[in-house]
Amino acid sequence: MDKLLAQAQEVLLTVGCAAGPRAVGLLGSTCQAGYSQSRSCLPEVLALCPVGTCVVGGIGALGEALKVAEVWCPCISSWLPLPAMPTARHGCAAAAVGPKLFVVGGSDDNLQRLPTVECFDTKECLWLRLLDMPTPRGNCAAVGFRGSLHVLGGSGMDGYLSTTEMLSTSMVSWADASAMPSARSLCGAAAVSSLLCVAGGFQGARQVVGTCEAMDADGAWRELPPMPTPRAGCGCVAFAACLYVVGGCDAGGRRLADFERLNLKNALWETLTPMPTPRRGCATAALSGRLFVFGGSDAHNEERSSRVTSAAEQAILGPEPKWKVVPDMPTKRYACAGGVLLPWD
Repeated sequence: MDKLLAQAQEVLLTVGCAAGPRAVGLLGSTCQAGYSQSRSCLPEVLALCPVGTCVVGGIGALGEALKVAEVWCPCISSWLPLPAMPTARHGCAAAAVGPKLFVVGGSDDNLQRLPTVECFDTKECLWLRLLDMPTPRGNCAAVGFRGSLHVLGGSGMDGYLSTTEMLSTSMVSWADASAMPSARSLCGAAAVSSLLCVAGGFQGARQVVGTCEAMDADGAWRELPPMPTPRAGCGCVAFAACLYVVGGCDAGGRRLADFERLNLKNALWETLTPMPTPRRGCATAALSGRLFVFGGSDAHNEERSSRVTSAAEQAILGPEPKWKVVPDMPTKRYACAGGVLLPWD
């Protein structure tokens, strides 16, 4: 059996080198065995196709916290498996800082809030455990801002949080950054130009808000125009001096397909074409001028297994974004997190 597995790995790598990484993705997607074996030659494949959007953690179709990590590689139009995270969790946040993808916080199967921080090393293709955050939190937001990882808001064991914590560039210590003006959970966040922007979420007694706030390089917060659609559990990305917000849920739990954009140059919101699948708790990431939306909960249904989706969609960002369906994730999940994998220099 070991000999056969070694031969399969060799075939996948040979095909990738000869025909390009797309061929590896196509072979890997033909069956579960091929998908699993593609993991063994992942470092070599990522060297051929070094950028992708990663989805980590979440709640699976059976209600379990996941440690599964998968990457969508646009250049091969295929999903590839990454090594599993050391920690199973949902409601975590992910953010890229240069070539490092960080996953922070979340909750375990016992709904215990976690301070756990892990980093995926794209060079060695493995996960590293880093120093815990000072504040355990779930349903938080994470952003790479001015070269450092920032973690904002979320819910602790005693309620919603306004605190912001920053990991040092050496990754050996945490420091307090300026707290948000308002405590909130299940908000979205992104770094737009020279601002760290936070949008939506739950405040107070689970009040869904459209409030937007931004922190500048000096740590000063200010209000931005509120979103047209108040929402929580939404996704945020940045592109060309604009903040894009997609999905989420309203105060009644209704899943949203709403897609809106704030132009920071004129401080005006614009309503865009809704995404095909209404959802909350999805993973979002922006790569090469495209917004990717993965998974989430797509129905307000009491049956957990029927409200978890593996649907994946992308929008080409620009004056009039257009949506396109991409292949489903291998793993159904919601309350997951997404980020971009970039190559090492």
